[in-house]
Amino acid sequence: MRVKVLVVAAVTLAAFAALGFSCINEGFIISVNIEGVTGTFKINQGNGSFNDCVTVPADTYLDVGYDNLKNVRIYDIRVSTIGTYSGNVNGTASVNGVNILQFNGAFSYFNTPRSILTDPNVTSNPAGLVALRQAIESKSSIRLCGVGSAAPSPFPADQYVKIEVLGQVDAEP
Repeated sequence: MRVKVLVVAAVTLAAFAALGFSCINEGFIISVNIEGVTGTFKINQGNGSFNDCVTVPADTYLDVGYDNLKNVRIYDIRVSTIGTYSGNVNGTASVNGVNILQFNGAFSYFNTPRSILTDPNVTSNPAGLVALRQAIESKSSIRLCGVGSAAPSPFPADQYVKIEVLGQVDAEP
């Protein structure tokens, strides 16, 4: 009985291979989270301005061992502030030299992360999103910059603006 079951199983597998069920031998695609594309920019205590960049290498935000990256999905970019200040903050963020978003509002309002998807005080730029997707698909480093200011003076020490990119990409392992 056992030999009969093994013979039927072997014949079935041979039939699948011979009948064109190539999906058994094809690679598969998985969705991979993009993590670590984040910049935290210190606001100058003296004049309330910030103008800084961080470079995020591809191996930080993605396992570079994946092949055939496609369908990059940026599902959110969030802006937040770190610290306590009663004034306002405004600024822009760019990816590889292309503006990706602008933001403006009360500093304390941004103590809760605000999304480009739902917040009227954060607006996105489609060209920046394209530049971000292209950098991820080509497994390139991403240069994330933040530029802006807070007012009125005096501006306290140890205050920050944080930009976070959240996304996924399809890849073949």
